[in-house]
Amino acid sequence: MKITLALAILLCGSVVGACGGDGAAPVDASMDAAIDGTLDSTVDAGAGVCEGAADGTSCGVGAFCIGEVCTAGRCGDAVLEVEAGEQCDDGANGDDGDGCRDDCTFTCEEDADCDDGDPCTGVESCDIALHLCSNSGPLDCDDLDPCTIDGCDTGVGCAHVLDDGDLDGYAPAATCTTAGLMGGDCDDTKASVHPGAPEHCDSLDNDCDGAIDEGLATLICLRDADRDGYGDPSVTLNACTCPPGYVGVRADGETDCSDREPDAYPGQPAYFVNGYCPDDPICPVFAVSYDYNCDGADTVRPLTGSLACMLITAPSGDPLCIGSGWEDGYPACGASGDFQTCTLVASPTPHCTASSASRRQECR
Repeated sequence: MKITLALAILLCGSVVGACGGDGAAPVDASMDAAIDGTLDSTVDAGAGVCEGAADGTSCGVGAFCIGEVCTAGRCGDAVLEVEAGEQCDDGANGDDGDGCRDDCTFTCEEDADCDDGDPCTGVESCDIALHLCSNSGPLDCDDLDPCTIDGCDTGVGCAHVLDDGDLDGYAPAATCTTAGLMGGDCDDTKASVHPGAPEHCDSLDNDCDGAIDEGLATLICLRDADRDGYGDPSVTLNACTCPPGYVGVRADGETDCSDREPDAYPGQPAYFVNGYCPDDPICPVFAVSYDYNCDGADTVRPLTGSLACMLITAPSGDPLCIGSGWEDGYPACGASGDFQTCTLVASPTPHCTASSASRRQECR
């Protein structure tokens, strides 16, 4: 019993304030909940040494002065405790970008600490003084080749893909600067069109040499604007097949005398009372043509002058009236004149009657 008491007195004398003492130095209640003055922690052991001490001063194993109170040190208390192995302590603010991680270590101490593994973000480096990472900016992948589409791939870095919309191996740019790439594609929407491609009869410049369907057997096509099957020899083109609105040269060699009038063509059998303007929508009277059969002349319908109406028997054995015709000579094409018409009356006995009326002259 005496030995125990003597030991207690000795300890109380060696640790200021640990056993109540003069009460000049506080004891951290968070580490000695009983605040009974007993020597039950390293914090209690350092009580009293923090008077006037700067925050972070060691006051025992794992304890540091904070606000002149000896407190168990911990990362995230915003006090740098170097002896506890802390490199920094920003109060565990969740921001590694301020140079201090929440585990109280520097964000970086060398360039390698900043490498994000992505070549596309540029070259990373560490500011040793601030322990902050930075990079040189996005990687510049422009290869200055007009034939490529440039980009960056996280896995491999810069990538340069041939600009080739139709996948025929040629880019639209005239000249490529990268060895092995080919440009000069004059139509990047058609794989059959590129430099060196074989020429086809398709009205395209397949080989991109500026000529269409060159070197191929082609037809001479004549414009047929009025779609009567006869072409205008003054408007032609060469093609493998004649496009709409054109016809090939006919075997009989016949061509249209007016590509504006669909009723005017070689061999037209019909006659017409109205003329047409062969070259323009409107023309003076003297330019009106009645040459519908393209023989170079305005030909009237071959009707004889009028005679007395007469009843005859046709080769078929049927009664037939003759004698119809112009009464006062042949009028000009489109002009009017008196015309006698002989009409068969079948009953009571077959006979002919004559009637006269104005009629316009038909021509072709």
